[in-house]
Amino acid sequence: MPCLKQIQRSATVAFSPSANFVATGSVSGAVDASFSTDSTLQIYAVDFASHHNELSQAGGSVAATDSFERLIWGALLLDPVRFPLGLVAGGLSDGTIGIWNPDAIIKAQQGAEDVPDALVATLAGHEGAIRGLDWNPNSQNLLASGGTDGECLVWDLTDLSKPANFKVGGGMGQHAGGGQRPEVGPLAWNPRFGKILAMGLSNGISVLWDLGKEKPRPVSTLRNPTGPHRVSALTWSPLDPWTLAVGSDSDASPEVQLWDLRNKNVPKHTLRGHSGGVLALSWCPQDPTFLLSSAKDNRTIVWDTSSDFEVLAELPQSGNWNFSVLWSPRTPGVFVTAGFDGKVSLYALETCELPEVVAASGAGDFASLLSTSSTNGPPKPLRKVPAWHKRPVAVHMGFGGKLASVTNTATPVKPGQEQQQAPPTAHIEIKQVVTEQELVAASEQFEEAARGDRGALLEFCRNKAASSHGPEAETWSFLRIMFEEDPTTELLKELGFEDMLPAPEAIAAPAPEDVQAEGVPHPSAGAEGARPELSPQTSDQMADLLSAGLSNEDFMSNLGGQDQSDMLSSFRTFSRASTPGTGLSMDGGAHSGPPCEPGPAEQAIQRALYAGNFSAAVDAALEVERYADALMIAALPGATQDLWERAQKKCMAAAPRPYMAIAKCILEGDFTAIIGARSLSAWKETVAIVATYASGESFNTLLRLLAERLANHGLSHPATLCWIAAGAVDEAVAAWTFAAHGDTASVDTLQALMERTVIFGAAVGSSGAAPAAGALIARYAGLLAAQGQLGTAMQYLDLAPGEGAVDTAVLRDRIYRAGGPQLASAQAPPFPFVAEDITDAPSGAANGTDYGDQGTGDSSSYYGASQQQSYQDAYAAQPKAASPYANGGGGSWGAPAAPPQQQTPQFGSSPHAGPPGGGYGGAAAPGGFASGGGEAPPPPVPA
Repeated sequence: MPCLKQIQRSATVAFSPSANFVATGSVSGAVDASFSTDSTLQIYAVDFASHHNELSQAGGSVAATDSFERLIWGALLLDPVRFPLGLVAGGLSDGTIGIWNPDAIIKAQQGAEDVPDALVATLAGHEGAIRGLDWNPNSQNLLASGGTDGECLVWDLTDLSKPANFKVGGGMGQHAGGGQRPEVGPLAWNPRFGKILAMGLSNGISVLWDLGKEKPRPVSTLRNPTGPHRVSALTWSPLDPWTLAVGSDSDASPEVQLWDLRNKNVPKHTLRGHSGGVLALSWCPQDPTFLLSSAKDNRTIVWDTSSDFEVLAELPQSGNWNFSVLWSPRTPGVFVTAGFDGKVSLYALETCELPEVVAASGAGDFASLLSTSSTNGPPKPLRKVPAWHKRPVAVHMGFGGKLASVTNTATPVKPGQEQQQAPPTAHIEIKQVVTEQELVAASEQFEEAARGDRGALLEFCRNKAASSHGPEAETWSFLRIMFEEDPTTELLKELGFEDMLPAPEAIAAPAPEDVQAEGVPHPSAGAEGARPELSPQTSDQMADLLSAGLSNEDFMSNLGGQDQSDMLSSFRTFSRASTPGTGLSMDGGAHSGPPCEPGPAEQAIQRALYAGNFSAAVDAALEVERYADALMIAALPGATQDLWERAQKKCMAAAPRPYMAIAKCILEGDFTAIIGARSLSAWKETVAIVATYASGESFNTLLRLLAERLANHGLSHPATLCWIAAGAVDEAVAAWTFAAHGDTASVDTLQALMERTVIFGAAVGSSGAAPAAGALIARYAGLLAAQGQLGTAMQYLDLAPGEGAVDTAVLRDRIYRAGGPQLASAQAPPFPFVAEDITDAPSGAANGTDYGDQGTGDSSSYYGASQQQSYQDAYAAQPKAASPYANGGGGSWGAPAAPPQQQTPQFGSSPHAGPPGGGYGGAAAPGGFASGGGEAPPPPVPA
C-alpha cells in the first residue's frame, strides 16, 4: 500500500491544528541519510493536489540546540494577531523547551537556514531530556512538560518574555530496585476536564493529577497488572473523557490497555496484537472509535474500539520501528508515521487493508501467532465505515417541490455509558418548498377569476389592461372586448372611432322589405302598392337635384361631403313619390321655373325617356358626364336593379377619391381588395371597415388575411390583435410563444402567456387548448407541480392537446402518483410506459419492438412508436372528465357547465345599422368578434 506523501527525514512530527502543514524536528537517536548531527525544525506544506510524492518545505529551517524528543503544535488562541498559526513547542534532549512561531518560519525564504524571528522563547527547567510535552486544549497558555529528571512542570506562557512554571508532584514512588525517582514520560491533558493531567512514569504507573486545587494532588493511580513496565504512550479518548489508553514499550507487555478511571483496578479492555513494546498511540479526532498504535514489531495497527476491539486495518510491516504516529486534525482519515528508517510518511485509512493472516505451525498464544504470521490471499477492505463518511444530515429535492431532509442527532450519553453509546437518532422531515412565490400568487389570482362568471373574466381583463403598458395592455383590451355586450362598438372605440359612432337614438335597423339578397337595394323598392306622397321639403330637394345647374364636379364634391346613406335615402323617397299617377311633371308642380331649352345631350336623354328606355337614357347622361342625372334616371320606377348598380359603378369610377374605393367595396360586398390594397400603417382603419360592414365567416376570413399580411411584413403585434379579433387561437398563441421565446421564457412571461391563452380559449368557446399551446401548457404545469400545485397542474394538463405525447404523459403520471389528497378523486391516467420482457428476447428487440427504429434525439423516439401508440390508444379509450373549457364559471374544473344566464352578442351583431346590404345578423362561424349572438361561450380557465 503506497503512502500518499513522504519526507526523507528522521524526525518527530506535529500537525498544524489550523492549516495544512506538518512540522518536523530532528529526532534523537537517529541519523539521517547525510549522517548530519545538526538538529533543525522544518515545516512542510501538505498539498494532496500536487503530483509529487515528496512534500515541499514551506519557508526556512530553524536550528535547535539539541535533537528533538517531543514536538507539539498548538496555542492558536494565545495571541492570534502575533501568532496566527499558533506556536510550536519542542522538547529537546538537553532538557530545554523551544517555543517557535511557525508563521515566521513559513514566511521566510524557502531553504533559509536561519530565521531570526522564529524562536520566541526558551524554557529551561529540567535537568534531563524532555519525554513528555502537551498544550492544554482549554487553557492554551498552559504547557505541561516532563523529563527524565523525574520532574513535571506546568508553564504559564501568558507573558512569553517572562514564562512562569510550577511543579506538579514529580515522579511517584521509586523504581522496583530502589534508587532515584522514576522518569516522567508522556503527558496528556483531559480534553473535557482541562484541569486533569495524565502522567506516564517509567515504573509502569500512570498518575492523574487534579490541578484545579490550590495544591495539585493525584486523584487516581493506574498500575500495569503485568508488572512495572515503562509507560511509553498514553492518550485520552475524544469520545469518553473517562477512558485513557496506555501503552508500554516493554516487550514483556506488548499490549494497549484501555482504562476506565472509575475502576482503577484493572483495564477495561486490553488490545493484544503487537509482539513488541508499544511506542506511540493516537486517537482519531474525526472517529473516536479508531485508535492508532505502533510498536517495536515494526507494525502499525488501526484498532476498532467501538464494540469488538479488533484490528480494523494495518500498514504493511516496515523495515524499522515507527516511533511516532499521529492523526491529522484537519483531514479525516489521514495519519502520519515517523520511523527510524529515515522517512516521514502520510497515509489514508481508506487505502489501508486487513491482511489475510495464516498462522505458522507450532505457534502459541495470539501475540506469537501474529508475530510469526504471513499473509496469504487478497487483503480485506475495511469492515467498518468511518464516521466522516456517515452523513450527519442529508437533503434531497423530490418531485412536486418536496424537500426531504434527514438529521442524525447523537443520543445523549449517560455518565458511565460512553462506550455503550446508542446509535444516533434519525429525524426525517418532508417540507413543501415554494421557490416561485409570485407564480403561485398569480396562479391563485387567476383561478379566483375563473371561479366567477363571464363578468369576472371581463373584470380580470380590464384589470390586466389597466395594470399593463404598451402592447401588453392593448392585447388585454382586445381580449376584454370579446366579453363585452356590444363587441363591435367596443372594438370601434378601441380603434379610435368613438367620436364617429352614431348616437343610440339614431340607430335603426333597416326594414326587412328593403333588404335584398345582395348589393344596394333599388331606390324604388317598397311595400307592394304603396304610393307615398312627396313632402314639400322632399319635393324641393328633388327639384334642386334635377336642375341643370349641378355640374359633375359639384356633384362629386357633394357626394363626398354628404352621407351616402342620406343620399340614397333621398333617391328612394323620390322614387317612391314618382310612381305613375302621382301627377309629378317636369314642367310644373315641383319645378316652377321656365323650362330649359334642351341641347343635343338633353334631347338624347329625353328621347330615351319618352320611349321608356332607361338604359339608353342613363348611358346618354353618363356620356356627357351628367352623373347626378344618370343616378336619378336609374332610380326611376321601372329601372332595373342592374341599371342602378351600373350607374353607381360608373359614377364611382369617375371620382378617384379614396373614400370612393371604400364605397365601391361596400357596394360590391368585396373587401378582399381593400385588405390587399390599403397601407399596413392604416391597419386599424381597415379593421374598422371590416368590423362595420362584414359579418359572420367573411369577418373572420378577412381579418385572418389582414393578420397574415401584417405578419409577413414583420408587424407581429398588429397581426396578433387581428388574430384575436378573428378568433384565431392557434395563430395568436403561436405568435405569443414565438415572441416570448416560449422554450426559454421567464416565469413571469410564461404566466402571462398562459393567462392570455386560457382567456382567449374561454372567449371563443374552445373545448381545448390550441395545438400551439401544448408544449407551453406542459411546461407551465411542470412549474406549478414544482411549487406543490399538483391539482392545478393536472387540470392544466387536461387542457393540453396531443395527450399521447410522451413527455406530457410522463408528467401526468408523475403528478397523479405524487398528488396525494389533492388528486384522491381523480381518475388514474394510463401508465405511460410499456413493460418489455427481455429475459428471452433476441438482441435488439422485445415484444415486437424494433429498437433499431428508435431515435436518440428526444424522449419521444426513446420510448418507441409502439409504446406511444399504445399509450394514445389507452388514453383515447379512457372516459374523459368534463373539460375545464366547459366550465361556464362559478364551479371547479371538470364540473358540468353552468347554463348561461344571458346572451352575449359578438362582433357582427351590433344594434346600429350600416348601409343597406352591410348587415350584422348573418350566420357567423365560431369564434372571433363576428361570431354573432347566442349563448356565452364557456371559459377554459381553471377554477
